Amino acid sequence: MADTGIDGFNLSYAIMDAGFLDFVDLVVPELQARGVYQRDYVPGTFREKLFGRGPRLSAPHPAVAYRR
Repeated sequence: MADTGIDGFNLSYAIMDAGFLDFVDLVVPELQARGVYQRDYVPGTFREKLFGRGPRLSAPHPAVAYRR
């Protein structure tokens, strides 16, 4: 990972349909032990992490009208 600059994995169910649990149970712990896979995440929504604002859109945005 350090040599190539990759930052993630794309896993396809078409190739490894039953292998997701194996990947999580076997590969992820090894990557964490090597320090190349996160163990903890900063709390908050994706929107908060991207924009540094609240977890929901604010009133001037048109999509607010569609909120339930």
